[in-house]
Amino acid sequence: MGDGAGNVLGWQVTAGQAGDAPEAAGLLAPWLAPAQEVLGDAAYDSDALRAVIAEAGAIAVIKPNPRRKNKVHFDPLAYQKRHHIEQTFSKMK
Repeated sequence: MGDGAGNVLGWQVTAGQAGDAPEAAGLLAPWLAPAQEVLGDAAYDSDALRAVIAEAGAIAVIKPNPRRKNKVHFDPLAYQKRHHIEQTFSKMK
């Protein structure tokens, strides 16, 4: 997880068979109140996580999973900001 400038705020290693979305709510909890947007790839597309983000007053900019039955709003321009955190984690690898 990172901020809008690509700085790492936190991370968590999970088991390979564990999904990303169930762990995300706990990792995001300390950072949701000041957040305006929460960006994530399709691995984080869950109604439960979207609800947690909305309850905190932030906008979920999460790429919808292609298998999602109920389509949700997706802003591809806002999603482009995700490259900051991707570049940061690439450096860490």
